Amino acid sequence: MHIFPQKAKTVPGTYYFGEFDDNPKAPFSISWAKLTRNNYQMEKKHYHTKHQKVFVTLAGEGSLNVNGQETKMVPEKMIQVEPGEIHFLQKIISEELEFIVVLAAKENDKVVIE
Repeated sequence: MHIFPQKAKTVPGTYYFGEFDDNPKAPFSISWAKLTRNNYQMEKKHYHTKHQKVFVTLAGEGSLNVNGQETKMVPEKMIQVEPGEIHFLQKIISEELEFIVVLAAKENDKVVIE
């Protein structure tokens, strides 16, 4: 068993578990975020070269932009982003948005688009 420590990210209200080098046996990274419209800072467009990413919305409403297409994030909806697909959290529609992100990655393969 491995218990992942909770660590704050640079964006207020976000936390992550299972950092890439936290546990050499874990082939994934998992993040949990609870954001409000007031504390959200626009995420930069990016993609992953090798790995899939899955978003699971727990509460609230927002939108995820994948390859220029806006997809609504609502509770119990899961969105899978394939390697090479450019994506970013576009906006928070409700007062708060809570979601989990699972990145099937052993290493950080994120490429930010300026």
